[in-house]
Amino acid sequence: MVKMILLLKRREGMSVEDFQAYYETRHALLGRKLLHNALRYERRYLQALGDGLGETYDCITEVWFADQAALEAALARAAEPENAALLAEDESKLFDRSKIRFYVVTDERASA
Repeated sequence: MVKMILLLKRREGMSVEDFQAYYETRHALLGRKLLHNALRYERRYLQALGDGLGETYDCITEVWFADQAALEAALARAAEPENAALLAEDESKLFDRSKIRFYVVTDERASA
């Protein structure tokens, strides 16, 4: 299994409440459409701790795929010109796009 992790920061001037509401009611729908072959698609909203570390990002999004080929197929679909334009337009309403960070990890678990 392969997992894509995105670290996301809301755009300046957007409240935490508005960010979460927009993500759940609009952007997540687009994500599910473009990543239609994902096994799981989850958002984890962060709360700042006293040290301020949580202020850098507002959300960790995790998307699981069966394998690398499935991930690459989803990314290729998202990169198609029409889809990429839709994604960029929606992201600009929600995220500080300059701070988006994207990682791919292998989801391996040791048996006890």
